[in-house]
Amino acid sequence: MQFKCQVGKGDSSRRPPFSVFVLVVCRSIFSNLIKEEKRVGNIKGIVTCRDGRHVSHLLFADDTLILCQATREAGLCIKSVLRILEEASGLKMNMGKSAIIFNIKHTQHVREDVAAVLGVSVIDKHDKHLGLPAMVGQ
Repeated sequence: MQFKCQVGKGDSSRRPPFSVFVLVVCRSIFSNLIKEEKRVGNIKGIVTCRDGRHVSHLLFADDTLILCQATREAGLCIKSVLRILEEASGLKMNMGKSAIIFNIKHTQHVREDVAAVLGVSVIDKHDKHLGLPAMVGQ
């Protein structure tokens, strides 16, 4: 996959930095890869309402939240998507800054297995992210 970027001439203060362009392109690629995995049934998002709509990922400023079933297969699929994104962009994911939260119903074995597949740490539901609780309610 190759990208060609031509930045327009003119006042450079009106042009976004190249890093913003890379971020937008990478997020678009990531989103499309996750949507495709969801479409073929490799990832199942969480149900958000009674009509059966599923949400598989949310993108924030420079954070990504992936919502899916906690299975080894889903973990391998996510790892594959991240590897493709790394190869396409030339960027490296910092898994040391990544973490996973599980539903209280998951066994310790499932938690450890999925976290090991992804190479991330498991955080407690009482932890905070950006100053806000990671989980609210059940």
